[in-house]
Formats: sequence, C-alpha cells, structure tokens
Amino acid sequence: MSLNVEVELGVNYVSTSGGRIPFIIRVKSGETARFRAPLSLAIAIDVSESMRGHKLEMAKEAAKRAINCLGEKDILSLYAFSGHVEPIAENVYVTSKEWFKYHIDMLKIHAFTNLFEALNRAWRAALKSPQNYVRRVLLLTDGQPTVGERNIEVFSRESGEAFSNGVSIVCYGIGEDYNENILYTIARSSNGIFRHIDDPNQIVEHFVYDVSQMLSTIANNTTLRIIPVQGVKVAIYGRNYNTVETIAEIPIGGIEANTAVEVYGELFTPPRIEGVYRLASIELVYNDIISNTQKILSNIAEIRTIYTANSELLSKGVNKTVIDRVLALIKTEEISQAIARGDTKTLTAKLEEIGKTVMLDPAKTQILKGIGKILDEYSKTRRLDTKEALYLTMALQQGKTQVLPERNTKDKSI
Repeated sequence: MSLNVEVELGVNYVSTSGGRIPFIIRVKSGETARFRAPLSLAIAIDVSESMRGHKLEMAKEAAKRAINCLGEKDILSLYAFSGHVEPIAENVYVTSKEWFKYHIDMLKIHAFTNLFEALNRAWRAALKSPQNYVRRVLLLTDGQPTVGERNIEVFSRESGEAFSNGVSIVCYGIGEDYNENILYTIARSSNGIFRHIDDPNQIVEHFVYDVSQMLSTIANNTTLRIIPVQGVKVAIYGRNYNTVETIAEIPIGGIEANTAVEVYGELFTPPRIEGVYRLASIELVYNDIISNTQKILSNIAEIRTIYTANSELLSKGVNKTVIDRVLALIKTEEISQAIARGDTKTLTAKLEEIGKTVMLDPAKTQILKGIGKILDEYSKTRRLDTKEALYLTMALQQGKTQVLPERNTKDKSI
C-alpha cells in the first residue's frame, strides 16, 4: 500500500517584504485495494411518522442492499429511531444476511424524532469493534429533531468525539423538512459526508455507493501535518484542523483506493532577503490497513519558494487555478455561516462568486453546475435551496476527486 503527496502552489515567487502563498496539498492512493479491513457499520433509520410510505420502503431496501455488500467478518448494528431509539441488532457479525433483512422488513412507523440519541447510540456501537476495523455510521432522517437534544453545538461536540475515536458519519437528509445545519455539522465534525436527497428512489444508490467506498479503505485515521519553519504561519480552509504550537494537523480520516483527497490553505510568510527558501515540510500519519499499525511518513513533501524583489517575476509566476480554488474554499466557510443565520443576501453573493471559479476537475465541474442551477432557480422563483447549497459546499470542502454516477433530474445529490 502506498500513499503519495503532491503540492501545488498559487505563486512561484514571494516578495522580499513577505506575503501569502495559496496551496493545494493532494494526498493520493495509487492502487486498487488488494486486502480490506473488516468494517464495523452502524445504520440508524428514521421511522417517524413523516417517513411513512415510499421513503421508509426505500430506506429499508437501501439498508438491505448495503448489507449485501458486507462479509462474515464485518460487524453490523441496526437502529430504528423515532421518539426513542430501538436497537434491532448491536455489534452482530454478518453471518446471516437474511436475519438482518427480515428484521429490517419489520420496521414500523412511530411518533417523534430523537436524532441526537440515534447519533449517540450508533457511533458508540460502531466503536465497539476490534482495533483493526474501519468504523462508520449511516444516519438517515427526513425531519427535524422533535424530542431530545436540539442544540447544534452539542451535535458538533458529539460527532467530534466520534471522529476522535475513529468513527466517521454519513448523513442522509431526505426531502425538504430536515435540518440541514445539524446534518452538515455532524458530517463535518466527524469528517464524514452529508447528502441531500430529494428523490427517495436514490437512497439505495447512495447507500450502496458509500458502503462500497468504505470497503475500499486502504488507510484509516489519516492526519496530514504541515510543519512550517520559524516565522511562517499556516491557514487551512474548509476543514476542521488543530494547531499544535505552529504545526497544522489536518484530520483526513479514511482514504479509499484510487482516490485523491485535497487540502486547501495558505502559508503566510515573513520578510526575507532574496533567495530560495524551504517554508514547510509535510508529514503523513495513518493506520495501515494491512499491517494494522500506525505509520508515519516524515518529510514526504516540502514547500519551497523563491523570494524576489523583481516585480515582473512576481506578476508572472502565478497559478490562477490554484488561487481560484483556494478562494472558493474560503467562501465555503462564509456560505455555511450564512445558511446557519439565514442570510440570503450573503449566501447568493458567495454562491455567485464560487460559480465564476474555473475548476478543471470533473467532480468540481459537477458541483459548479449544481451551484448554477441553484442561482438560476433563485432568479426565477426567489426560492433559495439552502439544503442543496450546503451539500455542494461540503462536497467542495471534502476535496475528493472521484465523480459519482450521473443523477436523474429529480435527485439533488452528487
């Protein structure tokens, strides 16, 4: 198993008076998984009254199809939640898929929605597995929390604790009535995924796709470390990260086979005399799936630049694509904040700014098309689809290069 790191800079030269250097760091896995770690998966399905009918039937089918992807060494926990959480199975090896499917078919509708308890029970169940397991949660809902905890900060802390224990959460918001701010917060804090799906027929496709990706994980609990030299500061955009002294530690989580994950940020450099300088070294820490050991790839890449007082060099050595993409990530932070406070004016302005960004990556092109559709609908109806906007925002922030299958016209999830 091999991981590689590539660095792209927005500028090749920096002024002797100091400046800022936009960058994209790309962590790449260049192989197909020859061996996979077993998966500890918890699935929590909303069975509140609003799920009655087609939505619940599609959620059941999605769960059963996801189970088909699993093997006998995988561990599964199943929960149905309404006003309370009903454990269908907890930490059971998948030796009888038909047993799980039978109990899924028996799920019944109940009143109310306790989303926080479902989150709490599901990730803690996924955690109860041997150390070498990949730990993930699928959390599906179509409504607002009506009982239990509703404070978004509490959801953030809970899902952050899940991630600190190696559990990432995929959140599915079905329809138009769920709380996108809560699901986005859960996904971002756990380094997971938030999906907005307005066509229940697409639930199956996304469950199967996401579980298949989990099963191709080749490195887990991955952290990228940017270690700057004295005087240089690091800023990361679109991701939660920690600064330990001057070192930026960016949790990436699981990395699947044949995938690249991009991290966007800037270096802020102090004044220096002309010359070539090393600004930072890059280190990668991860759990190797094959050996079940933590590995550290020290100095896997470096960031260097040329200080100059030559204005012609400063103006020519520019990579506009990198600069635009980093600026877009800065704006995603403003978008999520605008959605949280209901600021339509700022939201539309930032979406328009991102929509003008040139991104050559096919996955990013899909996202930009989605933003264009949101703005077009808003210009015609004055209705702003904040759920889709927040989903596309997170898709940009995740920085993954894989492109999902084309959607039908009803589905809003990429």
